[in-house]
Amino acid sequence: MASPSDYFSATRSVCVIVVDDNALIRNAILRTLQPMASAVGATSAEEAIALLGTRRIDVVLTDLDLGEGEDGGRLLERIRETLPRIRRVLMSGRHNLELRVDPPWQLFLPKPMTAEEVRAAVCPERAGRDRPGPDATIAERTTAARSE
Repeated sequence: MASPSDYFSATRSVCVIVVDDNALIRNAILRTLQPMASAVGATSAEEAIALLGTRRIDVVLTDLDLGEGEDGGRLLERIRETLPRIRRVLMSGRHNLELRVDPPWQLFLPKPMTAEEVRAAVCPERAGRDRPGPDATIAERTTAARSE
């Protein structure tokens, strides 16, 4: 389950669930979104589905490979079927997924991606504003988080 540190200010206009079983990547993305969104982390598709019932969500950003249980693609299929208004973003190191016919995601982010790409995927109209310093890839942010 998400820890209290995964939650950011409820006063933000965009509400996001970030789903990744890798805590370092998930937390780096949550920090990236902090200036512009209210974001919560989930470690699995099942946890993300549970969170959908607890608050208004605008965007789900999920990794494809989530360890055990459903993968991110299936999670986004379920969301498309039940809550089609939610923006669905898939991230993966498997770059050939962009070629899939009628994917359940609206945007595909190939890993590694920059912080600016993450912000633009979640909130295109605010991308570039509130940037906390120079852009770095999520991998670079993860490495920096390890050394803190």
